[in-house]
Amino acid sequence: MFISDKIKLRDNNFDFLRFLAATLVIFSHSFALTGRGFEPYLWLTGYATFGTLAVNIFFVLSGFLITKSWLDNPGVIVFLKKRILRIMPGLFVAVVFTILVIGPLVTSLNIGKYFLHPMTREYFKNAFLSVNFFLPGVFTDNIYKGAVNGSLWTLPVEFKLYILVLVFGIVKLFQKRILVLLAGMALLSLVAINLYSPTLYSIGQTDLDFLRLAVYFFMGILFYLYRDKIIFSKYIFSLALIVLLASFKLKYGLIISFLVLPYIILYIGLFKIKALNIFSKYGDFSYGLYIYAFPVQQTIAYLSKNKISTIALFFFAFIVTLLLAVCSWNFVEQPFIKLKSIQFRVSIKQYFLRYFAAISGSINENV
Repeated sequence: MFISDKIKLRDNNFDFLRFLAATLVIFSHSFALTGRGFEPYLWLTGYATFGTLAVNIFFVLSGFLITKSWLDNPGVIVFLKKRILRIMPGLFVAVVFTILVIGPLVTSLNIGKYFLHPMTREYFKNAFLSVNFFLPGVFTDNIYKGAVNGSLWTLPVEFKLYILVLVFGIVKLFQKRILVLLAGMALLSLVAINLYSPTLYSIGQTDLDFLRLAVYFFMGILFYLYRDKIIFSKYIFSLALIVLLASFKLKYGLIISFLVLPYIILYIGLFKIKALNIFSKYGDFSYGLYIYAFPVQQTIAYLSKNKISTIALFFFAFIVTLLLAVCSWNFVEQPFIKLKSIQFRVSIKQYFLRYFAAISGSINENV
């Protein structure tokens, strides 16, 4: 059986993988935000944290599914509308919530100075994918000083890669998949050179982080483009898993991860596991978990005066963030996703009427 055969089947575990990845981000950040303990996956691998692994999962799935989305419906306006409606409304509300609720709750400034401070205006730019980590007087005494939402840096990276898929689609590069494969190999080679021979060609850490995520995104693209050639096999999955585990602590472990982790992720995502269907029954809460968790964790650390344990921070932050994620999905994300069929000529009044109808529909679906 090839991957293309599995894609035709309706059941998959992508929602579970996204939920797991978002949870792993919260778990991993708990170590950094309390300054206690050794991050387990970093201790095991020597080259990645659970947070890094989680983001890699997101980007492999994104490359795979966004490519599928374009090829299923190759229209520029439709593609952009889907991407914007999926990311921007939830992000906008999360940024506003952070500024209006979390910031005033924890800032060391008086409220007037807080809202008039230039940093507050700068932080609002996060709603438009311009990353700013700081709010005035916020979390200045935390162990992880000042950073309000360290998770947001990946969102501009992902959106740039969406645009790359759009460009590839427009110039019909997907019809010449060997060229995409060569581009992916060149990208992987560039990352490898920067990691292991920086004297030959070196770039900054920010650019290297971008390229690392781009490699995983490209792997997702290639797995979809070559879905009719890649065998879906438990034996290959087992071998890939063994190779990944064997790469821990090795000098070239990260490069090995680029090559085998995408197969592991997509095998789990496409393997039929009926018990995991519950993760798609009530909604996709992974995005909400991702964009709300960091400020929630920082707030809990602040309120505990940095005395909370790593596990306690993870537990309480997960519960609070999950509640916010459920609200985000039902009242922001899902209603806006349902608006993707609206034409631009629709009036503002009609737009809001359809938005509230979508909210009503999502609530009824979950009752």
